[in-house]
Amino acid sequence: IATFLLVLLIGGGFRTAMNRLGRSSSTIHRSFWLAVWAFLQSVYPQEVQFPLNLGAHPKIIENPKYHPFGQVRGAGDGIYIATTVSAIDKPRMINRKGYTSQNVFAIADFDLYYMFVQPGGEGCANDAQILNCILDRHLFSLGASDRILLDAIYALNSQMLTPFRGIRYHLQEWAIGNNRPQNAREIYNLRHAQLRQCIERAFGYTYGKFRILHEPLPFKNVTKQNAILYCIFGLHNFILRREGVDEGQFLAVDEMQDHDDEVEDEVVGTGQTVRDEIANALWDSYVYECQLLGIPIE
Repeated sequence: IATFLLVLLIGGGFRTAMNRLGRSSSTIHRSFWLAVWAFLQSVYPQEVQFPLNLGAHPKIIENPKYHPFGQVRGAGDGIYIATTVSAIDKPRMINRKGYTSQNVFAIADFDLYYMFVQPGGEGCANDAQILNCILDRHLFSLGASDRILLDAIYALNSQMLTPFRGIRYHLQEWAIGNNRPQNAREIYNLRHAQLRQCIERAFGYTYGKFRILHEPLPFKNVTKQNAILYCIFGLHNFILRREGVDEGQFLAVDEMQDHDDEVEDEVVGTGQTVRDEIANALWDSYVYECQLLGIPIE
């Protein structure tokens, strides 16, 4: 277990573990992989779960300004994890930033716990392509009443809610000056961004906590890379449940990566109707609150 934690949390590879623990290379490798497989069999299934139709997250229930979003469970996004790859795999693993990586899709709730993680995505694929592949292969599904929040790159539907495009969205844009929402689409995007930041914070906490991610993952074998990644995300939850959030462990989002520029085509349908209904309800609530507080709506 010491080897397992040392390699993942401290980083520096197996040589660092050898030097710190005073053990041979074969002993370090053997103990690490024994711990990895044991963790995946007994701990990961308990830590990373997405129970269907569980209802809205308490953050939605307890804060009236988010009620129109309904039974939203959390937010999803993709993230690049730098990897070591073979020469034959290199072309498909180079991401748009120019280095070899996996594109890992994950969903986190508003307490920063991962509910779903899928490593193994090619670095050259954008986030939407990765999610489409996951759905096509039936690796993940939502319950009939479940919803999650996604970035604008993804396709909108009634259960996977994305922002309005062409409308200011990111919280940095709202922080400039004393800007307030001017219409239903703007208040929707603001509330969406406030909620969806949970996945960015979860990624930031994972990067800050697990220093193995600060350099390309060892091993060219994708199965071993995936096993390490499952352990990292599962151990993230395990630590978080027992220690809580340490703000000093976060790596700021802008130090990690930005989002893909390519986006899925908007499809007119039920998703758009649901999003419009949420936006209108959010706007009505916002106008009423402003009137109560005597705040002019500019």
